[in-house]
Amino acid sequence: MKNFKKSIFITISIFCLSNVFGQSPEEEVMKPVNMLIEGMQKADTSLLKKAFAKNVVIKMISDKGTKEETAKNFISQVANKEKSTPAWIEKLSNTEIRIDGNLAHVWTDYTFFVGDKLNHCGVDSFGLIKLNGEWKIVYLMDTRRKEDCKDN
Repeated sequence: MKNFKKSIFITISIFCLSNVFGQSPEEEVMKPVNMLIEGMQKADTSLLKKAFAKNVVIKMISDKGTKEETAKNFISQVANKEKSTPAWIEKLSNTEIRIDGNLAHVWTDYTFFVGDKLNHCGVDSFGLIKLNGEWKIVYLMDTRRKEDCKDN
């Protein structure tokens, strides 16, 4: 009986620890990406600030050319979004994650909605580094198009 109780205690302890520490490296890398998407949807600038490293580079590529944005301007756009405006919803698919030590890359298709209306789609490319034990986005580049979008 004593060994049985001990084995149950060990099993429960392992289960609890795996829930606390059990996130895969890929899930850890996706945390700031998911924070960014949630921050845009909820117009929550604190989530955006947590997702980005200092001096993040943001570039948008469309058929009209390439536009560079500062994190400060991007966060201001989200902050100044009218509360009556429908939520910005970005849905990811076909996500690939590569990790080497404290460097990671996320490549993912996305569709962007304003409320329930499809606005545009493309590919997001995130570069991340691990700073003080946390993954941060150091660059974000995306392509943008209005045609050939799949309604995810």
